[in-house]
Amino acid sequence: MLIQPLRKQFNKIDQQMEQHNGLLIEIEGQLADTDLYLAENKAKLSPLLLKQGELKSNLEDLEMQWLDLQEKIEDQETAFAQACGE
Repeated sequence: MLIQPLRKQFNKIDQQMEQHNGLLIEIEGQLADTDLYLAENKAKLSPLLLKQGELKSNLEDLEMQWLDLQEKIEDQETAFAQACGE
């Protein structure tokens, strides 16, 4: 397996993780507003909680993919180094 496609995919997932983290920070900032938990704001609260859960779940999946790719890249680099006699 070539290392360049792995790095490209790794970088793509890394960018997606950054985007998800940014959105999650934004949503959690909104959820920190105590007024959001008043009865009259229930319509605003529910979608934010759903989005927060969705982002956390997606972020976990992305992190697992990221770690898997990182391991594959390291394996490829090690195999290349061994093949070159290092």
